[in-house]
Amino acid sequence: MKPDVVVDIGNTRTKLGTADLAMFTSVVHGPDRWAEVSPPPDPSRLWAVASVNPPVRDQFVEWVRGRGERVWVFDHWTQAGIPVEVDFPEKVGADRLMNAVAARQKVAPGTPAVLVDAGTAVTVDLLDEKGAFAGGAIMPGIMLMLVSLTLRGQQLPDLGPLNIVFAPPQPAKNTEEAMKAGAFWAAVGGIVTLVREFAAKLAHPPEVFLTGGDRVVLITPVADRLPDLKVHFAPELTLEGIRIAAEALP
Repeated sequence: MKPDVVVDIGNTRTKLGTADLAMFTSVVHGPDRWAEVSPPPDPSRLWAVASVNPPVRDQFVEWVRGRGERVWVFDHWTQAGIPVEVDFPEKVGADRLMNAVAARQKVAPGTPAVLVDAGTAVTVDLLDEKGAFAGGAIMPGIMLMLVSLTLRGQQLPDLGPLNIVFAPPQPAKNTEEAMKAGAFWAAVGGIVTLVREFAAKLAHPPEVFLTGGDRVVLITPVADRLPDLKVHFAPELTLEGIRIAAEALP
């Protein structure tokens, strides 16, 4: 099955790309935004969709079908086409599995990989030497940490709408910058620590792939702290995994 468009529906944004990934974009959820970045309807077009957000996924599928177009939905872990060695494979997020599918084709046989997807949540997952998804860790993303501080901290300010947090100067000289610094460096430190924990249990050094909305601000500080490992900037990783998984099916 060869899709024309691949779609990753996350917690807060929808990522869409042509199957060859020559073009891809990210927008907030909603039919109006999807229409803005999509080509005119074509009955022959096939969309391939994976999602961690079932309500928005279902809305998206209805929107595509309403255009008279075809859609395939990743809805079972076996469609990933790779071994999934965790307690409950059916509970693993589609984005985590699609990242593993893509990375598996990017590394040499027998080479493990650590997959970092930094968005609303940060996932750090292991593709082991056998090419199996071997589990990982999930922690709050930078924005989610800041929202949590605002909700639970009695004397901490509401920072208002935030798009992306770049590394604040240290030491921070005011409360807002201190909150941003804490969330930013907690994300960096958590990612680097987890990569090191995984690597220590492997016979060969892993390659590291960084994707997700906060990849732009995290790539340099993470790579600087992992100088002995190959760290790849991989904005299209999840979309590429969706394409590979779809093309492997009849």
